[in-house]
Parts: sequence; structure tokens; C-alpha cells
Amino acid sequence: MATVTGLFGTISGKVGNVVYRKRGGKTIVALRPCKRSTPKNQNEIEREIQFGLTGRISKGINSIEILKSFWRPVGVKSQSRYNIIFKNNYGLMRADNLSGNLKMTPGQGFEIINPGLYQGEGNLVVECKALGNRSDFDTVVEKYVTAAGIVVMKDPVIISTPEFVVLPFQSKKYLFYPNDYMSLNIEFTGNDLFMFGNYRIKKAFAIFITMDEEERPVQHSITFSSGE
Repeated sequence: MATVTGLFGTISGKVGNVVYRKRGGKTIVALRPCKRSTPKNQNEIEREIQFGLTGRISKGINSIEILKSFWRPVGVKSQSRYNIIFKNNYGLMRADNLSGNLKMTPGQGFEIINPGLYQGEGNLVVECKALGNRSDFDTVVEKYVTAAGIVVMKDPVIISTPEFVVLPFQSKKYLFYPNDYMSLNIEFTGNDLFMFGNYRIKKAFAIFITMDEEERPVQHSITFSSGE
């Protein structure tokens, strides 16, 4: 059933085989999907799995406020940040073995010296020899640093749990010294700890982010991952 607001107002819902939706202030008209009579082929199954995995990845990135702040919609106002993250990351990671690289942010970011991302029993260690040259930063403005990212996991021990899970994380803030060795520990607790231990295959992605006195993000590093 369709709902109409006012004589010449908005419309939403179903009318026959047509579906009306509101998105970004616009009315989207589409044909109502119908049930198919033939089974999905292998390519369709793989695309469906890829679509689902990218959706989980995008949701994980979008759930971290400091990462979300870098994904500002440009041009097309009807696109959400989630949609932009999805389009930028679709097809970058293989669903069968989690190979490939992801984008935590839309831009390249500053280079870092010898980054590392290591998985423990219930934690991650994010480190680097140095964040870069002091000339790359404005230490009058950039006062703190944090690390944020996601862990993509598959192949659960408990069969009833989802095939793929994406675990977002962010470290505590630390005073910013660009030339110093840095090692940040992220401990998982509660359900996050259970999920982290429940999956056999994991790949983590992270970036370093500098912040000002008010903890607003200033700039970010390149994305790096575990196993590099």
C-alpha cells in the first residue's frame, strides 16, 4: 500500500509492481522485485557474498566517528557516508581469503616509518618506528595521536555465528611526538573479545590520526594492515 501526503505531496510504498522510496529528499521509483524461478549461478553467489562483506566493512568504518569524519559527501547530496565508503571499498578484498587492501579514509594520508599491526590472543598492537618527519606536522596544532581501524574476520569456530564479522576499534589518545617510536595496545573485552577469539582467519587495518587540543582530527596516515 502506498502513502500519499497532501494532494501534491510525497508518496511512499507500493502501487502494483512499482515501489516508491524517499532518499535524500527525492522520491525514487523502482520496479517491485519478483521471485525468480531459477537458482543463482556461481557468479551471482560470489557477488552476493562480496556485497555482504563490503556492507559489513562499510558499517564498521562508518561506526567509528573519527574515521567517519573524513568521509564527507561531495557533489551528490543524496549519498550517505556509508554509501561512499561502500563504493570506495567494494571489490578491494577477496571474500575467500581476505587478501587485498581496504580504505579507512578516502585520501592517501601521510607516510609512516615501519608500521606494524600485530594480533594477540585478545588484543592488537599498532606500532611504527616514527610517524614521519617533523616538518610534515604542525605541532602547535597537533597535540595528540590515536589509532583506529577494523578487523575483518571469517571462518567461525561456532557454526551458528556469521561467516564474516567486522570488529571496529580505536586506541586511547596519546601525546603526539612525531619522531618517537610508537606502540599502542588495543585490548578487546566482553562480546568483542569473544568474537575476536571465535574466528580462525583475521586481517586488521589501521591508520594513525593526529588530533588538536579539542581532540578534533587534523590529518591521518596511510592505511596499513596486519601481515604486510
